[in-house]
Amino acid sequence: MILESKNALSGKILVIYLTTQNNPAANEEHVQVSGKLNLIYARQAGNWVLTGVENLSFLYTVGVST
Repeated sequence: MILESKNALSGKILVIYLTTQNNPAANEEHVQVSGKLNLIYARQAGNWVLTGVENLSFLYTVGVST
């Protein structure tokens, strides 16, 4: 989910919230990752190119699903 879009000198910065999890087998731990990331994009040859990712609050949990 896109939370915010900012203009930057070299392009754009999107603040997103992302959540995902694995699909564990019976003998594996459940792993979930979620949080905010800055995605940094620059315009190159007419295309938007992802040039960086900054962790704002992205964390993972192992064990019981939340």
